[in-house]
Amino acid sequence: MSQKQTFHLDSPARKFFACQLQHCSLSHNGTEGQWLYKNENVKFCFKQVWVQGIVVLVGADGNDFLLDDGTGITEVTGVTKLVRDFSLHKGMYVMIAGRLQSVGNFDQKQYPTIKVLKIANLSSNPQSEMLWIVEVIDAQSKSGINRK
Repeated sequence: MSQKQTFHLDSPARKFFACQLQHCSLSHNGTEGQWLYKNENVKFCFKQVWVQGIVVLVGADGNDFLLDDGTGITEVTGVTKLVRDFSLHKGMYVMIAGRLQSVGNFDQKQYPTIKVLKIANLSSNPQSEMLWIVEVIDAQSKSGINRK
């Protein structure tokens, strides 16, 4: 796959742990909403992220919430504009796919922010959380993120 193909708008969301989002920056290649992930092993561009975790706080209007994946916290926004009749509550295990809005600053307790494009309640499958860790590691090893 050429690098150019990874820039397409219809590219799938990239699986990330919350702690990895701090290594992202806005790409300055002229493509709006495109982010660059870079570590010592690899760099690539993306438009959408996929994270899963436990809801730890829900805003009063239900539009925003904080998600903890075990590696860090992510702020998720735009829920009520996406889905109606979706009741979020603390303790739910959910997956979200969306557009990264900011990477935050972990030292100052500013969390990465994602505008949600898709959300699903995975609480009914108790293995989801354990499998997610393996899925992320597998996907990232195939893309070179975790190679040494």
